[in-house]
Amino acid sequence: MLDYLIKNAMVVDGTGKAAYQAHVGVKGDRIAAIIADETLPEAKKVIEAEGQLLTPGFIDVHSHADVSLPVYPGGDNSIMQGVTTFVGGNCGMGVAPAYNEEFSRFYVLGQLQMKGYLNICWKSFGEWLDYVRSFPIGPNYAPLVGHNAIRGSVMGLDYNRVATDEELEKINSLLKEALDAGAFGMSYSSDPGFAGHCADLRELKILFKLLEERGSYVTAHTRHHQNQWPSDDGRHYYGVYVGEPGDVLCGRYHGLLEFMELFKETPKLTACYSHLTNAFLAPMPHSQAMENAMLDETMCMFVDEPAAKGYKIYFNVLPHQNSLSGIRKVVYDLSLSLAYDKEFKNYTEADILVNSLKDQSFREKLKVYIKSGKFKMNMISPATDPYWADCFTFFTAKDESLLNKTLMDVTKERTDGPTAEMVYTNCLDVLFDLIVEDPDLEWALTCDKREYMATDRLLSNRRGMPMTDSPSFPEKSDKWLSPMDYGNPPLSYTAMIRYLVDVCREGKVISTEEAIRRITTQAAEMVGIAERGYIGEGMKADLVLMDWEKLNYVIDFNNPSTPPTGIRYVFVNGNVALEEGRLTHVLSGEVLTKQSIQKVYD
Repeated sequence: MLDYLIKNAMVVDGTGKAAYQAHVGVKGDRIAAIIADETLPEAKKVIEAEGQLLTPGFIDVHSHADVSLPVYPGGDNSIMQGVTTFVGGNCGMGVAPAYNEEFSRFYVLGQLQMKGYLNICWKSFGEWLDYVRSFPIGPNYAPLVGHNAIRGSVMGLDYNRVATDEELEKINSLLKEALDAGAFGMSYSSDPGFAGHCADLRELKILFKLLEERGSYVTAHTRHHQNQWPSDDGRHYYGVYVGEPGDVLCGRYHGLLEFMELFKETPKLTACYSHLTNAFLAPMPHSQAMENAMLDETMCMFVDEPAAKGYKIYFNVLPHQNSLSGIRKVVYDLSLSLAYDKEFKNYTEADILVNSLKDQSFREKLKVYIKSGKFKMNMISPATDPYWADCFTFFTAKDESLLNKTLMDVTKERTDGPTAEMVYTNCLDVLFDLIVEDPDLEWALTCDKREYMATDRLLSNRRGMPMTDSPSFPEKSDKWLSPMDYGNPPLSYTAMIRYLVDVCREGKVISTEEAIRRITTQAAEMVGIAERGYIGEGMKADLVLMDWEKLNYVIDFNNPSTPPTGIRYVFVNGNVALEEGRLTHVLSGEVLTKQSIQKVYD
């Protein structure tokens, strides 16, 4: 007897082939039967699914759920949007290995904002996986090892330099140890502020070679991915890099080029650009046609041309221009970068900063600092993007006339002058006034120019996949509930639904079958996840049943956990994790490890 029989579903099997009607049986943790017109077997529960789509469970190829999984093991935000497997440890940000206690406290508890949430009780990567296996989890976890943790385990807090020969040998050994423990591959980040920033090409080439030899996978948060400014004192931190001044303009292009040149030296290695963005920066307002031309050139140069030559190259994309932004207090965003400056580090407390902004001389000094390039506001450096004030929208304010307006909207209402004056001077004056008037004023980054105007075009490419880039969160979440300390993003609950609705159903950029293929079979093959991502007899029963026409989402920064609609059932390893749109809180996820994988379809 089957445990479940899903009757009359339109099966989108994950291969990209046309949907077909069938009955699908689940027994234990497997898909036991796919039946067309035969007599139906008995089942403990029958689910009528006529007119609804049955797909493989979605695979989130770029997640940070592993970091907060010990805090929120249910992964409710993943299950709510149909994600049954997440790939954790991206952007070089895994929490293991943890051999250097001083570095691990600084990195995991400090930089990853897990102080008070995590007790680091592991050293090796294998011990970390055993720790996660010690408690039940909602979705399946496919682990990557993060380069930051490897480098910090060897070099400690002295990571702001090139590794020695002896250290390189140890770094390579720790990567091997993680792969032996079951890691699917390695992620790394070359952006400033983390241990990977100063890794040279020699180090990366050694690691890429080992990954290629092991038939593994690498994904890169490429250098200069975000807006930033060159260091003038050798220090690097969020928004300030060590490198050539010209990379303020050309850095994103050079970062993508660096990764491409690396994976071309290891042609058997599967490689993925993390959150691919336009290689060509144009911060000023411009047409969609101009943006599309730059995006097409980016994909042609960095994806299509190497793929045509046989390189196994993919990319992932955040599927909405709001990116991973959550609501934040404006004074918090203003104060964050002040901590890195000798003069301004004493003004990071909100009360002190608000009172200081009443002083005109302090305002003028702060303007100079903001324009110096060493200051970064959320994901944007005002020195590299003069139109940054268009990107932030107010959502909580004493003055309700501010709601749903950008800072630039308010600047134009309150001041006069030519555009350049508005952009460079007036917006800062207005920002300071608003903080003094309402210290509790809140906004969100609603236009992240990494995705703005780019999502549909990038996801038209068959090698592109959506992702959440998000931690694990509970079903009902206050807007401030975030272990990673940047507010709780609505995207954490809606990313896959936004992709299916905006890019596929409404945008008609790709077909339904192709949209599902990207987040199931293609994702599984890219990472090397066996037995998942495809509806076939004998495969693991990770399944999503949805009402395609009712599929939708809500963007509400004040209520970020507003659930999407249209997802009816989610199965994880044959167990119902979501039933009739409601979480069951049955935690049946598994820690997956690297196995050999073969195509299971023609």
